[in-house]
Amino acid sequence: MWDQTNIPFSRARGVYFAINQQPSWVTKTALFAGATIMLLVILLLVIPALIVGLVVFFFLALIHRIKSAFAGALPRDDGRRNVTVVRRDDPPGP
Repeated sequence: MWDQTNIPFSRARGVYFAINQQPSWVTKTALFAGATIMLLVILLLVIPALIVGLVVFFFLALIHRIKSAFAGALPRDDGRRNVTVVRRDDPPGP
């Protein structure tokens, strides 16, 4: 006849189950340590690769600057050999 519910108990029960479903401190610590180790490994691989890339870039830029300094003294070579160049800006023939 009387349908009696204990509202505070049902709320506490829901909170209790929610807390029990959370990972323990051991799991959280292990996940944090694993993520930290993975991040360090990635950084140890990425940082040297960036440094090597920058060194190669600056070395190639230096070579280009040296080559462009002597560009006036060297003969021009556009890679055309035995090619007739058709100029499109000239009006058509007679």
